Amino acid sequence: MELKVAEAERAVPFNSGFLVGVQVRRTDKLIWEAKYHALKEYMTWTENWFKVEEHRFHASLERKMFLATDEAAVIDEAFEKYKNYQIFTNRSRALGAKKETRFAEPSLTGIIIDIYMLSRCSHLVCTLSSGVCRLAYELMQARFLRTGNEVYSVDGDPYEREQIVVYEHKAESEEEIDIVVGDHIKCTLNQGNGYSYGLNNRTGKTGRYPSYKVRNVWATY
Repeated sequence: MELKVAEAERAVPFNSGFLVGVQVRRTDKLIWEAKYHALKEYMTWTENWFKVEEHRFHASLERKMFLATDEAAVIDEAFEKYKNYQIFTNRSRALGAKKETRFAEPSLTGIIIDIYMLSRCSHLVCTLSSGVCRLAYELMQARFLRTGNEVYSVDGDPYEREQIVVYEHKAESEEEIDIVVGDHIKCTLNQGNGYSYGLNNRTGKTGRYPSYKVRNVWATY
């Protein structure tokens, strides 16, 4: 197992620039636990992350991603539609994750490798309703001693949290609010459509704003 993980790790340039891990789970997840999320949703947030990092570093960044999925068609779609990305993935692991073969030993090996590879990425875009994504994120935290800004869940969550603005936004409608870098936001809802809803503590106004222009503030002790 260790040799197989090491072999897979050597095929992905984790130590050469930024690399976003994207995990798209389909098959039984859609039947029992979660609604369908198109690959476009994951890629929108992947691209948003790169844009924010470019703004932060004042430099262009090469688009690289590691894609883990249990549906081989997702891999085909990624290569067809996102040609500006270097995509690292493994079709045999995706095929092995089918419901018919999911409990076979090769499939177990494949999911262990995918979890480890996701944990090595700079950032995760996934659904936190997926145990694979949650475990990869836990391993990432233990490895890098980071806070909570290295993951984005496309299926959102219901919890109120404090956020800080990292990218200015001017309201484009009556439903939106102005935010400037450094503002603290009390977020009450991730709307799941690219926007969040909350209170700007500086202005006292409530409304929508682009989710990618803020970062969560985490209490550390």
